[in-house]
Amino acid sequence: MQPAALHGPQALRWNTAWLAIYTAACATLFLNPLRELFRLSLSSDTYSHILVVPLISIGLIYMERKAVFQNTARLSRNQKWQALRFSIRC
Repeated sequence: MQPAALHGPQALRWNTAWLAIYTAACATLFLNPLRELFRLSLSSDTYSHILVVPLISIGLIYMERKAVFQNTARLSRNQKWQALRFSIRC
């Protein structure tokens, strides 16, 4: 778990690592639907923009990562677990 003493850049790195782990876990869980969506986007001009949306999202999160993760360093451990449980239910 994240030590309570981490602040600033260290907390930002920790939160970024957890986001990457969570994203990789979700991608692994939904590998087959994502694969089908990828095939659909390659085969249809109507859905070709689907491939660009994640790239733009990743770029925006990366460019604004300090603002995105600024408030998460102040959350308590209980609040972080509640947010994780909520995101898993959705």
